[in-house]
Amino acid sequence: MRKKLKSIFSIIKKVLWGIVWAIFGILVVVVLWLAVNKFILKSPVPSIFGYASLTIETGSMNGQSAMVAGGPVKQVNIGDMIIIKDTGDYKIGDVITFLPEGDKIPTTHRIIGYTEDGFDTKGDANNVKDTVSISKDRVLGEVVLHLPKLGQFAGWVK
Repeated sequence: MRKKLKSIFSIIKKVLWGIVWAIFGILVVVVLWLAVNKFILKSPVPSIFGYASLTIETGSMNGQSAMVAGGPVKQVNIGDMIIIKDTGDYKIGDVITFLPEGDKIPTTHRIIGYTEDGFDTKGDANNVKDTVSISKDRVLGEVVLHLPKLGQFAGWVK
């Protein structure tokens, strides 16, 4: 009976170590892919399978209701994490992340209208719309998931 118990524990130990090494391997591959995406391919927002995570760093979207693909989000505040995906299908009311012309820092605002050049956008907490229309080729993606406060933790980990 004692031998059988040792054998079972040995098998469990091997399985658990296998799981740990598999997770470690996946994490290494993800980190390497993100590094290649950022530093070699020069992507402004590195992504995996078309999804990218960003942290809200300014208050332009604070305190207002935001809509994402799955439905309403209570508020998008500084320190929240958002997940974006380039869906290619953007409409009025969508919260999008874009790279303004000549800027290296992405901006996340809501589409409030269309122009012949692209989209009119506005931060929910701003009183006026953005001064420049955003062309479709400058859009990095739309917000598909909102994770309150998780961006603060991600920043701490970095």
